[in-house]
Amino acid sequence: MSAKIDYRHVLARLATGPVYEADFDYWLTLKNEIERVRTHFAAMGLEVLMDETGGYAHLRQCSDESIESWTENNSAPIPRILRRTPLSYYQTLLLVLLRERLLRHDQSPDVDTPLYLDLNDIIEMLRPYHPESNNEKKRDFTEYCG
Repeated sequence: MSAKIDYRHVLARLATGPVYEADFDYWLTLKNEIERVRTHFAAMGLEVLMDETGGYAHLRQCSDESIESWTENNSAPIPRILRRTPLSYYQTLLLVLLRERLLRHDQSPDVDTPLYLDLNDIIEMLRPYHPESNNEKKRDFTEYCG
C-alpha cells in the first residue's frame, strides 16, 4: 500500500525546493491542487511558478509593491521569505559557459544525442578564465562551485 500525497505534502516540498515532474505523485497532486497551493503561498507573498514544458515548479517572492512597502492602510510589508543569494563571478561564468554549450548543442545536427559533460570537460571550459599559475596543484576550481 503506497502513501497518499495530498496538497500539504506539496506545500512542504515547494517550501524546501522545486517539485519536478519526475516526482510523479507530487507533480500530479500539484497539478490537481494548483489553485489551492497558489492561494496558500500568495498569503505569504510568494507565487508558484509551474513550467509544464520544463517539468518543474518552484516558488518566487512576489514583486508586488504592496508586499515590499507599507500600504495605504498602514499595514506592514510582508517580510522576505526567500533569500536572495547573488552568484559569484565564477558561478555566473560557469552558468554562461554551460548555457552557451547547450545552445551550440541544440543547434548541431546531432541534437538527438544528449549533451554530457564530465568534470574534466567543465574544467577545460573554465581554464581560459582562471588566473594563470605555474603550479597546477595551486589551480583550484572549487570557487566555481561555491
